[in-house]
Amino acid sequence: MSDREFINVHVFDNTVIRKVGLKFNLNEKCELFNWLLNNINILNIEPHCIEGIKLIITDTEKPPNKDINSDVYADDILAEICYLIKDVNNEDKLSIIKSVLEQMGDMFQLGRCQVGRVSRLYQLLKSIKESSVDEENRKKKESEEKTN
Repeated sequence: MSDREFINVHVFDNTVIRKVGLKFNLNEKCELFNWLLNNINILNIEPHCIEGIKLIITDTEKPPNKDINSDVYADDILAEICYLIKDVNNEDKLSIIKSVLEQMGDMFQLGRCQVGRVSRLYQLLKSIKESSVDEENRKKKESEEKTN
């Protein structure tokens, strides 16, 4: 290991408190994950980052993705992230996808535990929701509701 010390990420165990977010069935998740994989193909990304994403996708709705302490699945959070960024401008979208991939690469190399999967994605989701990306989606949804 280098001179840099890694913090014990398990100090964050039991800290993910998530109200019910958007819910997606298995088919919807598969569509969102396929969209993500298609967008990854246009980026020059390290293989371990892609493997991290594929690990979450492979374990969709299975115990390795479930943080039993918070009763949250990593794939539910990944699906929500995909949904939120799908229709934003390309620059923001690619930036967020790179962030997701970076976190998934770290997870793949440094620890694949359930809590780590959920915590990393949850932090990204919170960041997205607090950003202008969420604002764009809110305006889009309001516009759609007005037309209905």
